[in-house]
Amino acid sequence: MAKLKDQWVGYAKICQSPTPECVRPLPAIELCRLYSLHQYWGYGIGSALMGKCVEHACDNAFKSIWLSSWKKNSRGNAFYSKMNFEIAGSTTFALGSDIQEDHIFSKLLM
Repeated sequence: MAKLKDQWVGYAKICQSPTPECVRPLPAIELCRLYSLHQYWGYGIGSALMGKCVEHACDNAFKSIWLSSWKKNSRGNAFYSKMNFEIAGSTTFALGSDIQEDHIFSKLLM
């Protein structure tokens, strides 16, 4: 979780979940959630949270970290690219009866 002064302004969640075939090397961990309050976009909160997630993954011997992001999420996708994630593949999901497509981003950990 990210706190600025006495206010919670963001959070990240990583989880061990089935890894898509396009993500290698294994073992890999998923970045399930990364959020910051809209009014704090541009404050570096996302970068700080991402850094902690990558640090945790490295400390726990994961070789890669991955996430999925809606293809039309241009701001988020630009952020993931800036954080050195690369598009490894894609997947679909249903939002009601509407089929949406996600990028699968992956980052090799050293």
